[in-house]
This record gives sequence, C-alpha cells and structure tokens, in this order.
Amino acid sequence: MLSGVLLVAKGLAIVVSNADPSFVPPATLLFALGMVGLHARLRGDGGPLGTAGVLLAWVALAASAVNLIGLALSIPAPGDPDAPTLLQITYMAAFLAILLGLLALGIAVLRARVMPAPWGAVPLAVGVLWFPLQGVGFAISDGVGLVLGGLAWALLGYVLWSQSGEAAAQPSPRVR
Repeated sequence: MLSGVLLVAKGLAIVVSNADPSFVPPATLLFALGMVGLHARLRGDGGPLGTAGVLLAWVALAASAVNLIGLALSIPAPGDPDAPTLLQITYMAAFLAILLGLLALGIAVLRARVMPAPWGAVPLAVGVLWFPLQGVGFAISDGVGLVLGGLAWALLGYVLWSQSGEAAAQPSPRVR
C-alpha cells in the first residue's frame, strides 16, 4: 500500500507544483517486496509462473537497491541528460520486472485460488491495467497517470493485506 501512496504523492506533486520528488526508487523496492509476499501466499502452488514472478521480483529488488543508492548519492536520475547508463538500465529493469512479475504472479494466484473471488483477479488486473491507466492519466495531465497507477497499487496492497488471514473458498466436491 505504501508503494502506491508514494506514487500517488509523486503524481500529485507533479500536478500541483510541477515538482518531481524521487519517490520511484523506494516505491519500486516496496512493491517488489510485496510481490515476494504475494509469492509466499502461494505456498508452493504457484508453479512455473509463480517461480518466474518471484524471480522477477528479486530482479526488481536488486535494481531498486541500486536506484536507492544512486538517489542517496545524489547521482542524476533517468530523465536527466547526465544520468549514468547503469541507473537508466536499473530504473527500466525494476519497472519491467515488476510489471512482468506481477502478470506472472497474477496468473499464478488465479490458478492456485489462494484468494477468494473476485480478489484473486486484482494482482493480474493491476499488471494488465498499468499501461492503460498511465495513458489515460497522462492524456489528462502530467502526473495523473501516476496518481491512477498509484491508486491501483495501493488497492492491490490493501486487498492483499485485508485477505491475508482468509483462505480461498475451495470448490465443493462433486456429488454423484
């Protein structure tokens, strides 16, 4: 949830004051940690997609750690002409690993039925809807895409947190 809140705050700062706070590296780190938690919820039932998703989450964690070090050292971030190539690569790697990993984990969650319907579809929906939300948001105004995407990420975090103690409804056995 905190990852989504950071993206909403960044988007609102851009909309209101045209400021661009550096909230993306901590947001991607927190979101990747959430993906590792989502994989843990699969309890070994994620199959190859669950494994691929968590591996991508670890890639995002590593890339986000590099990005946070760059932020702490005041190294120019991507978008700045003086940004080093390494940070341009790690920013993109973290972002793509999160989106692709979320798609893989979203499918694995649906297949494993570890969350009750309709909440089990939320991880996949957030992964699928990220780009359309960004397109609609940025068509309205700079920063609005981040607000919409951040709200979706916060919703996903809330769903995962609120469903953490509940088991998915198991299909009833067939009656013969």
